[in-house]
Amino acid sequence: QDVTTDVAGGAADENATPDEEDATPDDLELIAWATDNPTATEVNRFGKGITDVGAKALAAKCPDLEVVHLNQTLVSDAGAQALADSCPKLDKIWIGSSSVTSVGYLKLVTSCPLTEIHIAKLGVTDENIQELSAACPGLSRVGLGGNDGISDSGVKALASTCPKMTHVYLDNTSVGDDGVLALASSCSELTEVHVRGTIVTETAIKQMKDEYPKLTIVA
Repeated sequence: QDVTTDVAGGAADENATPDEEDATPDDLELIAWATDNPTATEVNRFGKGITDVGAKALAAKCPDLEVVHLNQTLVSDAGAQALADSCPKLDKIWIGSSSVTSVGYLKLVTSCPLTEIHIAKLGVTDENIQELSAACPGLSRVGLGGNDGISDSGVKALASTCPKMTHVYLDNTSVGDDGVLALASSCSELTEVHVRGTIVTETAIKQMKDEYPKLTIVA
């Protein structure tokens, strides 16, 4: 029986689990997709009305997921923890602008071999960044925009622990010159850093452009 069709038509699915009874239409679409694609390695539901119901079902039905886009959704810590517990191959995840807290994303970074994580606008702090970098020294890309609790100390910890980073997004954080200069000097493969809305000065930007001509600075 097609639960997506039932929801569209307003009828209840007699086989629905208690969780699915609380599902949004986007959750039900995702559950149906996951059921049909158990070997999927990538899923993108950016900006959809996905809740923990959908995220839990996705994690249970698609354990081989490597790339997950759930930014700007309704997913919280329970959904993030389900992905961490059930998807050991998870490598890249976007969960920014969701309802996930430090509990959820720290569970992800300590459970999965992440090389890329985007946690914009989640109230991330310097302490969280230190924990993240310690758990994921192989990070290559990290998105931290919109977290004003991140300053130079957090970014310096990231730079010293994760030298393989290539792209770092710091827009609208409290990062200044010391943080971005630490990134440039410690991460030899760094190719792009975003610093719009920070307190990074033109002097530091000029210094990085002079010393690291291959580095793209978006300011």
